[in-house]
Order: sequence, then structure tokens, then C-alpha cells
Amino acid sequence: MSESAQNQNRFADPVTDDRTCRKCDYELRGLPKSGNCPECGTPIPRRKGRLPNGDNLTDAPVKYLRQLSFSLSMLSLSAVVIGLGLVMVRTSKEWPAPSVFAIGTLMWISSVWMVTLRRPLQDSTVPDQSLDNPKWLLTIRSTQWIWFLAAFAAGLHWAAVDQSWTSIIGFALVAHIVLVILSFIASGLVLAYLSSMSDWAGDHGLAGRLRAAVWGIVLGGVFGGGLSAISPVLGSFIPLAIGLSSAFWLLLIAGVLLAFVSVVQIAGMSAQAITSNIATEARNIRIADRKAHEMDEVVGRQLAANAPGQVEQVPAANLTQSDSFLKNEQKIKIAGHRIEQSESDTTYDLAPEDG
Repeated sequence: MSESAQNQNRFADPVTDDRTCRKCDYELRGLPKSGNCPECGTPIPRRKGRLPNGDNLTDAPVKYLRQLSFSLSMLSLSAVVIGLGLVMVRTSKEWPAPSVFAIGTLMWISSVWMVTLRRPLQDSTVPDQSLDNPKWLLTIRSTQWIWFLAAFAAGLHWAAVDQSWTSIIGFALVAHIVLVILSFIASGLVLAYLSSMSDWAGDHGLAGRLRAAVWGIVLGGVFGGGLSAISPVLGSFIPLAIGLSSAFWLLLIAGVLLAFVSVVQIAGMSAQAITSNIATEARNIRIADRKAHEMDEVVGRQLAANAPGQVEQVPAANLTQSDSFLKNEQKIKIAGHRIEQSESDTTYDLAPEDG
């Protein structure tokens, strides 16, 4: 390695966080921050400094943001497919109804799994008990399989009706309704996680709407389903139970709609964060390149100043009176036994032995 490169590396701190190349995803940990990716040669982007309130969604790596945006979009689409499947299950006795519902549930489970992947922890990341707790993330993923059980019960009910299995038709129908209610309640865990993510993104209004959606879904599902289940045995209170259960069902529907709009909004927010992050990385690369160029010039001047037999050239405008005198003393010509001072008419004769 050249002396210039060694001097430059003294000013380069290594990358200490989990950072990958924005072009080829090469792991950059341990490499100089002012260097280039050894795989593709792309300059290593500098991270943004710590924000006043900690970190932010826009500080996350582009690779994670792309994954998050895709999974949230898939989550929104799966919610639409589940809703369509539920309508078809209640209004149709044909086989596509439980199939559409099952496809929607599998899409939901897989998208929840992708959304709840642990976010990359960086230098400025503030730990969060909801976003970074492995046990909590595992709980969210595990409870979403209730949706698949509800789809299985819907398929069992369709098969019982189609094959005239009268002994299990009622059981399959009740199991499907109960499991659907439990599934909506379990989806509240996902919404609670997304509310923490909205706080991380700095949109506290969106986080509040997601928490309101959680309460609407949980209260509507529990009380609406419970009142509907016990209303047949309430006697004279049946009309009151039906009215209250209808109100809670409406609360559930309102919570689901609010949750859907909020999920779409946070998906759009993550997509915008990708654009912001790429623009910031490009700016940081330009700044890093400029600083590296300035550092090269500084190192070059230092090496030139420390080289033997070389005198640093100082502009004449910056010389003091004493400096000018010294400079004039250096501007001499030696010709045989005569010394001529270049900026004066004085000539000195020397004896041969003095030469």
C-alpha cells in the first residue's frame, strides 16, 4: 500500500452497524466508511446522524424498506381477499367460496410473517419492546393461524352441506363463526404492532387510528359475537340482545375499515421512505466523495511539506516584511567567484578560496 493510501486510511473509521451496499447488498461491516464496496465498487454511503427524537423509519436500509412496503401491500390485498371470501362463504354454497377465503388467509399469514421480521438495528436505533421483542413477534405470527383454522372450518361446512353430512353441518358452521371472531381479535395484535411502527415513523396520528381500530375490532368481535351466541336463551331480552349485538357488529366493521385504510397509509409511507432514503444516500455519497477529495489534498500537502529537500511555496501576498527579506536572501545566483543578489544592483567579489 502506498504512503498516501496509508495516511488516508488513518482518517477512515470502520463501519460498525449492519449496513449493506445499496447496489449489490454486500455486507459492509468492518470496511472503511470512506471506502468503496469491494464487490461492485459503489461508494459506501454515510449514515445520517441521530435525529433529535431518536431514529426514524426513513433511517432504515432501503432493502428493509422495500421488503416492508411489499409485505404491507400484500397485507392490504389479503384483507380484501378475506373479506370477499367471507361474503362468498355466507352467500354461496359453491366450492369457490371456501377456496377464496383459504387463499386470503394464507396470504394474510405470509404477509404478517414478512411484516414482523425484526428490523435492522443501527447505531441510532432506539430499542422498542413491540418492534424488537422476539417473543412478541412470535406470538403475533402464531396467533394468525387461527385464520387458517377458520378457513378449514368453512371448507368442512361446505363439504358437509355438499355431501349431506347432517351430523356435522351445525358444528362446522358454529366453529367457523367462532374462529372468524377469534381471527379478527388476533388481527388486533398485528394492528398494535403497526401502531408502534407508525410511532417509529413519526406519524402519531396514524398510530392513534390503528389503536382505535384495535379497540373497535376487539370490542365488536367479543361483545357482538357473545351477544349473538347467547341471544336465543335470553327470552324476552332477545330484541335487546340483537340490537346490542348489531351495534357491536357495526363497531367491528368500522374498526376493520379503519384498520384497512391505516394499513394502506403505512404501506404508502414506507414506499415514500424508500425514495427519501435513496435521495439521502445519494447526497451522502456526494458529500463523502467531496470530503475524500479534500482529505486527499490535505494528505498530499502534508507529504509534500515533510518531503526532504522541498520547501513549501508561500504566495507573495501572504509574506510579512521579514519573510520578504528571507525570500530575497534566497534569490541569489552563484557564478564562479561572484555572488549577485537578484533584486539589487549589489555585486560581491569573493576570493577564490571562499568559493
